[in-house]
Amino acid sequence: MEDSKGHRADGPARNAESVSIRWACTLCGYHVDGEAPVACPECGAAREEFEVVPIPAG
Repeated sequence: MEDSKGHRADGPARNAESVSIRWACTLCGYHVDGEAPVACPECGAAREEFEVVPIPAG
């Protein structure tokens, strides 16, 4: 079921293109696209220290 904006009950509707997600380590600022790593390759911080950051539309 979708609302008037195309959002489904379990989240936004997905189109055929994959949605890119960027993660940033909150301790050192390291960025990675896709899935957050188990540990930061720069500072060794755990996955829990990563936050999703917006990717500018373009």
